[in-house]
Amino acid sequence: MVAFVRSTTIAISATSTKITTNFTTAVASGNAVFGFVGYGHASPTTFVSVGNEKSGASSGTVVNGIGNGTNNQSFSGFYFPNVTNSASSFTCSFNSALGFRGLILNEYSGISTVTPLDVSAFSSNASPGTAASAIRSGATTTIFNGDLIFGGVTEIGGTAGLGPVSSGAGYTIRGKSTSIAAVASEDVVQPSAGATTVTWTDSVNGASGTYLVGLMSFKATTAAAGGAQSRIRYPANMDGSSGGVFYGNILHYDMTKLCH
Repeated sequence: MVAFVRSTTIAISATSTKITTNFTTAVASGNAVFGFVGYGHASPTTFVSVGNEKSGASSGTVVNGIGNGTNNQSFSGFYFPNVTNSASSFTCSFNSALGFRGLILNEYSGISTVTPLDVSAFSSNASPGTAASAIRSGATTTIFNGDLIFGGVTEIGGTAGLGPVSSGAGYTIRGKSTSIAAVASEDVVQPSAGATTVTWTDSVNGASGTYLVGLMSFKATTAAAGGAQSRIRYPANMDGSSGGVFYGNILHYDMTKLCH
């Protein structure tokens, strides 16, 4: 079962090629760390690597997100599956010195240890309004049942930060700072694969703010492919017994069934 463990976040305005934050103790062996980072450049590919103090600067996987040229800010994600080296400090690196950087990390248990990322989506929201769940990542469709839907947001269009921002309908907010360049995170477990969207609400500044939003979905350790059932009709067997129709979500087909 997927379970949230903890979150930590930091926001910095001073110029640098890196941003680092850490948990107070080491990540539990086998757990995963997911995060979002906002940074002062219009191109998301300025974010080049993410690592920890145990495995080096490029030990995590970068998920380049979206850039906003008007406000000269970008927002991307990253992940570390199956952390086993007692890491606690995580650093995002950029290919040039940047200002206004925000970083959030979440630790989870129960995540697939191999290729955990299912799908991702990112979007820019200019003046989305103050209605509930008006700030949105854009829709995507998960492949696996039981995915963790991990969402992030940063406000880039004003001086209010994320103080008034709350989680979207059905989501639980996990971490947030309120200063300029702040990043927040939320999550929900999706029982069955299908369409999903990360949403946020800013009932105070939503009519004038600009927000970069990210969604990354991650497979559970018990993940199974979802979606509509498949149907395969198999022929009569060689021993003369009748064939039939198999219904289900097909992950593989045992060809020996045709030879008995």
